[in-house]
Amino acid sequence: MSGSVIDPRNGFHPIPNNSYLMISAKNPSFALQVIGNGYLTVGKLQGGLNQQWKFFINNDGSFSIRSVLSGGTMEIPDTSTYVMKVFPYVLVN
Repeated sequence: MSGSVIDPRNGFHPIPNNSYLMISAKNPSFALQVIGNGYLTVGKLQGGLNQQWKFFINNDGSFSIRSVLSGGTMEIPDTSTYVMKVFPYVLVN
């Protein structure tokens, strides 16, 4: 797990194969986590696999965010809601 803090003023350049915690800026004792049914929530910072994330650069310069616990990708299926879910990652050739 990476111990460095990302400074957004310098851009985001994830280190391949490092895992990251997404810690609340408002209350740094909480982090984004995936729960049993695949939904995301904010929970007390513990650093478990369910709170660790890896970033992968896509061909268009955007990022895919995958759970270290499940390998599922973070998806926002409908931008009209604030619910996010982690879906199983499937490689399509």
